[in-house]
Amino acid sequence: MTVTRMGSAQQEVSLDATTSFDEVYEAHYPRLVRVLRLDGLSLADSEDLAQEAFSRAVGRWGLIARGANPAGYIYTTAFRLRRRRRAPSDAAGSVAPAEPDPSLEVVALLEVERLLAMLSATQRRCLAMYYLADLSTEDIGRILGVSPSTVRVHLHRARGRLTGKEL
Repeated sequence: MTVTRMGSAQQEVSLDATTSFDEVYEAHYPRLVRVLRLDGLSLADSEDLAQEAFSRAVGRWGLIARGANPAGYIYTTAFRLRRRRRAPSDAAGSVAPAEPDPSLEVVALLEVERLLAMLSATQRRCLAMYYLADLSTEDIGRILGVSPSTVRVHLHRARGRLTGKEL
């Protein structure tokens, strides 16, 4: 799998069976934090959850690295941890207001959060993992425990809702 890193310096990171933990951490930690932020967590909670997911994987890395998708294992771990820590407000599908993040433009962040608040929690997760983490619908389906076609339906409905063409 080849991952295109986001940011000012576009660079490709090749992830194969010999991928080191450090390479996966460098390529996916910032993305996982962004995905968790868009899932309604604060920056601090997103960073803590991402750190915990990576720390659980480091001890078993020899086995994980031989798997089909080492990064997917990390995302799956993070979302399982997220479900265990679900706050009561999460059940309603609302996005908790996030404190300003100095690494992002505040105005753009607020507009994105306003738009994402219109979506269900599952739609937000699918969009974030698809567009920010560059995961396939198959990988997202495995992470969320649904079929790839269900992920595609969530993506389609989310795009329709965001463009005003609700289905």
